[in-house]
Amino acid sequence: MKFTLDGLKRRKVLLDDVTIHSYDMSLYLVELSVGQHTGMLCSEDGRPLHFRSVEQVKNSLSEFVVNQVLLRHESPFDEMIGNPESAKQPLIVPLSW
Repeated sequence: MKFTLDGLKRRKVLLDDVTIHSYDMSLYLVELSVGQHTGMLCSEDGRPLHFRSVEQVKNSLSEFVVNQVLLRHESPFDEMIGNPESAKQPLIVPLSW
């Protein structure tokens, strides 16, 4: 499922879970859980919205009530040096909002 900021604002929804996926030093994508539905936060044209900081994500979602926010980071280090993809667990950190 895909969520847009305008669509969420129109419905005035409660965001059960916000997971901020950290890719690289300054690329963040947002996954949302609203009720029984989970999906990426996307632009009006359906492409995932990308953010340059956690603060930018927070500002974009400031109008919403959020139950839980997590920052998830998976390191691509093994793949970058030519090794097979690692089976290591991602780093998941709860954030205060």
